[in-house]
Amino acid sequence: MNTERLTKAFADNQPKTPMTPEETRIFMNLMLTDDPNISMDVNELDKKTDFYKHFKPLVESFVAKVFLGRLKSLTTHRITVGALIILMQYMKSPGNCVMYVYYINSKLAPNTLIDINVIAMDLFPWGMFSDEQLNDIWDAQKVRSTDGLDKWNCHGAHDNLLDYNETWGK
Repeated sequence: MNTERLTKAFADNQPKTPMTPEETRIFMNLMLTDDPNISMDVNELDKKTDFYKHFKPLVESFVAKVFLGRLKSLTTHRITVGALIILMQYMKSPGNCVMYVYYINSKLAPNTLIDINVIAMDLFPWGMFSDEQLNDIWDAQKVRSTDGLDKWNCHGAHDNLLDYNETWGK
């Protein structure tokens, strides 16, 4: 079955690429900050604050909007500003976003608030996905003529398994 192919692609491509020194510095600064906004659900931030205005270009970027939109519409998870900042270093395209959301959803219990600790301990304890791994997963999730998706509900591109509700258990 096609969802088994997707599950296998993620199993075969476990995230293990170490952070660069710059990514490590950003991660440590976020972990050690005493600003409570870093731990807030990104959807609960007061958009009038200087904090929000500082991170607005990141939070309202196209890639972040795709990620946050899929996280909200296809899962029950929420994410803190700090966790979003960390993930945004790795998500370079809408396709990356959808793969990260699927991976996150497959690893966490429903209704999880994704914060920096969840990123470090539950999702990516050994590193992040490499570009090569993401490309392999992307290729594996492409729809094949033998997939038989005639009765499936698509909310995006018809050539991507990740754009079908049934792939997400909906």
